[in-house]
Amino acid sequence: KEAFDSYIESRDLKPITERGYKQKMDCYLPDWHNKRLADINQTMILKRQREITSRSPAQANYTMRLMRALFNFAKAEYKSSEGRSLFPENPVDVLSEKRSWNKVKRKTTRLRQSQLEPFLEALNKVRDEATSYRQNDRVAFCDYIEFVMFTGLRKMELLQLPWSQVFMEDKLYLLKDTKNGEDVEFPVTTKLVEIFERRKKYKVSPYVFGKATGKGWLTEPKKTLAKICELAGVQITLHDLRRTFTSIAESNGVSGYRLKRLLNHLTDQSDVTARYTILTAEELREPAQHVASKI
Repeated sequence: KEAFDSYIESRDLKPITERGYKQKMDCYLPDWHNKRLADINQTMILKRQREITSRSPAQANYTMRLMRALFNFAKAEYKSSEGRSLFPENPVDVLSEKRSWNKVKRKTTRLRQSQLEPFLEALNKVRDEATSYRQNDRVAFCDYIEFVMFTGLRKMELLQLPWSQVFMEDKLYLLKDTKNGEDVEFPVTTKLVEIFERRKKYKVSPYVFGKATGKGWLTEPKKTLAKICELAGVQITLHDLRRTFTSIAESNGVSGYRLKRLLNHLTDQSDVTARYTILTAEELREPAQHVASKI
């Protein structure tokens, strides 16, 4: 646990990443907190990985990647008086040697074309009902879910979007310090104009998807999304909306650098051309509007 705390302190991690690491430590490795790192061997790694796999193969992989990172950190951080590492071997390497990493299938779920209209109708119905009952947080959640659907952006990058980064006169908004570490401009399409205008009427904090209590922004839209899915007769997650946007964009001719930028994907550093391709909100406006119109 001391090594883990030092590892966290030494890294400039985003809050959501740090929370994820701590969740792995507390959920899957609580009985190891007070163990010496040097006492954790390959046999223990294999046994713990199998135990976690029985609950969730994906979480087993994530937890073991964290352990691997922790040992790599210890290898460089903790050395003898002669300058030799106290941890020359990484016991997690046994998973690669024995080919024990879990093969987790990538999710492919998204809204099919026939499900788009029922989903949007259900979303409008839930929002209208919430408006009539003055359930302002649910109205905001509906706006947020619709925003994700029409942009394909990541959950946390949008939830904490402040009004100070929205420029309606220029029809663009700015996401700062995103997952790939960059500040990125995005265009405001006609659908987003509707959402931003509605959010202004409900403004209760410095954030677009604001909340009057807590930190000032919404946290978890699962309940609202579940209600919409129930009415629409579909079963999807928020990330499935990102896949939906991507699929519609790709099938309608938006590809290459523009699609990567719209999704805020990190470009491969080996791609020299990408380093010279600077796409502003203005260059992204036409493809973003095209996808929104298709939806």
